[in-house]
Amino acid sequence: TLVKGDLRGIATARAISVATIRNMKQNLTFAFIYNALGVPLAAGALYPLTGWLLSPMIAALAMSLSSVSVITNALRLRGAKLASTDIAPADLTLKTPASVDRPAAVETTA
Repeated sequence: TLVKGDLRGIATARAISVATIRNMKQNLTFAFIYNALGVPLAAGALYPLTGWLLSPMIAALAMSLSSVSVITNALRLRGAKLASTDIAPADLTLKTPASVDRPAAVETTA
């Protein structure tokens, strides 16, 4: 985590946020396409042209499956591969105030 003082946590947090935003865009795209096709079909807009009419029970099932697919897509984040860094852990740890290098005191003569 970011609280531990390990700077690799910043890279990990950024990788998680990028994967989350990508997943959100996928879910929004899927929902837009699904609704653009499903709502007119359920409303009967295609009935005069094709004779297709969707039963309310099938529409409810399709809406449930849509929610399941969005949740399943979101759960893929658990298995996301995060980019690893090539920096040694010793280079990334923060120094505590006791271990910070301080310049030697300079004596002045008057």
